Amino acid sequence: MGVPVTHCRRRTIRRLVLSGVAALILLVVGELSLSLFTTQLSLTVHGTSGEIVMDGGTTDVTVPVQPGARLHIEQPGPPQREYQIDGSDTTARNDRNPDQFKADQNTPWYRFMAWLRDEGSLSRWQDVRLIDLSDGHVVASGVDAVQSASLPTDFRLEAAVHRLEAPPRILLQAPDGTNLAGLTLDRDAHQATWQIGDNDSKPTSWFFPNDVWPFAAELLQLIGRSAATAMVLLGLMTAVALAARHVHTRAAARC
Repeated sequence: MGVPVTHCRRRTIRRLVLSGVAALILLVVGELSLSLFTTQLSLTVHGTSGEIVMDGGTTDVTVPVQPGARLHIEQPGPPQREYQIDGSDTTARNDRNPDQFKADQNTPWYRFMAWLRDEGSLSRWQDVRLIDLSDGHVVASGVDAVQSASLPTDFRLEAAVHRLEAPPRILLQAPDGTNLAGLTLDRDAHQATWQIGDNDSKPTSWFFPNDVWPFAAELLQLIGRSAATAMVLLGLMTAVALAARHVHTRAAARC
């Protein structure tokens, strides 16, 4: 004896609802994991002595501070992405044409593709704070405010990198814009580098990254967004099928 059609429909609807809830949970977990697991770092400066704390380790560096020096915080843009939507890369073939993406990054089609991959969140600096160590007060918060602030004699910069991809940098610059020193986080080369000036032949480098959780969070986000996208597509296909069935039923009734 066959299973009633009504029972089959209810079972199908129940499975669809459970699948939708599961996809929603995966999406939420993936998005939250990116916020929870970022690459945290701090740069503490006392005169010309500095200390970088990040990735579970501490590195001592020399800081050539000048009166009026400021911080410049760089976030890579579309031309610097490790992998772009045309298949070009800066990690293996090095076949990127930066001028092409400088010209295309404001076009509607590229903006749409960048939105799909959430490109604006790649290698993004967040939770940036500049602290005066003489009394512990926060001088500035946020990238723009920190870049505009005058550096105290002794200070600490706190920051986090969201979705590390192309190398972001923190630069210490003289009043005329000359680079005095800078920190670069390069996951592809597996190293972090502190460089004095622009032509340092012996920069201070160390292995990076050691912390796997920020990259595990990337995978969780990919799984969550893929599951959510699949449910949206399934919903659209179901709506089209129901609409086609409704049209067919009405046409048959007229005959």
